[in-house]
Amino acid sequence: MGEEKNGPETIKGPISSQQQDNREETGAGSGAEAAENRRRKKMPCLNVSTNVNLDGVDTSAVLAQASKTVATIIGKPKAYVMVVLKGSVPMAFGGTQEAAAYGELVSIGGLNPDVNKKLSAGIASILESKLSIPKSRFYLKFYDSKAHPAQEHAQCLHALHQG
Repeated sequence: MGEEKNGPETIKGPISSQQQDNREETGAGSGAEAAENRRRKKMPCLNVSTNVNLDGVDTSAVLAQASKTVATIIGKPKAYVMVVLKGSVPMAFGGTQEAAAYGELVSIGGLNPDVNKKLSAGIASILESKLSIPKSRFYLKFYDSKAHPAQEHAQCLHALHQG
């Protein structure tokens, strides 16, 4: 087993998951590792509204599948993905009030045209299979917010208040 040293030196040998979590939160480790940890902390948020009534729907399954899809496609840990699902929202799409959905996905980095196409297809498939919303009646808008020093500071403050 290795030893853990205080200060900026690297940790030698195996570390516990708690030590790894602490390193990820503080950005400890090599420069590349710290940069990777900061990149992973940018929380993507998917917000979906639909006119479908969600009573009797297993929303946990929808949320879990959507979280996994976003995390996998964007390449960020599922632990940092937020998904919001709102049902029974008055909505017309294409001039009718048949089952439809509107979504917005916000991420600080990780989005590009290829990723957006995969996300749109993945989320549309979930909505079609779980909520019977045809893929042609779903619209997803993407917001790629570029990191700003104030956002980095807010992320650090958020991390400090976790625990």
